Amino acid sequence: MAPEKRDAALRRTQIQRYARVLEPTSPEQLDQLIDAEVAQTPKGKQPPPLAWTLAYEQAMAQLEFVVADLNAIGLTSLRAGGNRGEWPIEQPNSLNLSFARIGLPLFGSLAPSAGGYLSWMRSALALRKRRTGEPAFTVARSTYAASVADFLLSERALWLPGEMPYAFRWAALSVLWLPAAHKAQTMATLCLRCGDVHQRQRDINRVSLCGICAKNDAHSAHTWPTHAICPAGRGTWWLTCQQPHCDAVFRAQRQARKCAAHKKARLTASKRAAA
Repeated sequence: MAPEKRDAALRRTQIQRYARVLEPTSPEQLDQLIDAEVAQTPKGKQPPPLAWTLAYEQAMAQLEFVVADLNAIGLTSLRAGGNRGEWPIEQPNSLNLSFARIGLPLFGSLAPSAGGYLSWMRSALALRKRRTGEPAFTVARSTYAASVADFLLSERALWLPGEMPYAFRWAALSVLWLPAAHKAQTMATLCLRCGDVHQRQRDINRVSLCGICAKNDAHSAHTWPTHAICPAGRGTWWLTCQQPHCDAVFRAQRQARKCAAHKKARLTASKRAAA
């Protein structure tokens, strides 16, 4: 047998052995995955509780919109995870919280049958690294990593034309994104700061940022304002109103201090009428 075929057969045998050990049966087992992975390799600033609340509110509203849109066009499955990844769409009654914890609230609610495959692939990657002690990110592992990361991009597509909330971006990048995979091939990933998709072809040891946000990384434009909940899109933040006794949350640029209601109250009568 040629060396190339022998190596390929060995890889198939290894994967089959991992599958017998690791293959889960339900999306709920993803909870174990996020607890292990995020605790070891968090990337970027962890979202505060209010950021998660905001993200879940946005996800529930977006899920209703996406379900209506998919029903209108008659789509019956979602694609993610490479050649094997076509998952039937179900009609969700609520968000799938297990998938939401790893940054896939919409995809997981619509196609929960992908949970077993996704958890096995991600766990097999981690187990292979621990058992073999491979210092290099091989082509095979890079291909698997790209399949896992494909779920992140599919989730991002379900949020268009808006952006995926920061809390879900952080969770998905922490669990589904392997920086070293970019060293072996060009891969698309998300920018943690703005949520845009960008291509990278080099090893990334830091937070996943697009070119524009990476340039701001060392400047004040990238640091969190003291009254910020989390980033929104590029150049904007979710902020808390600084007016006493006001708990409003609003989206604006970093220098904004008050919500629209209290900002308008400071205007003169003529300017308030014009506003």
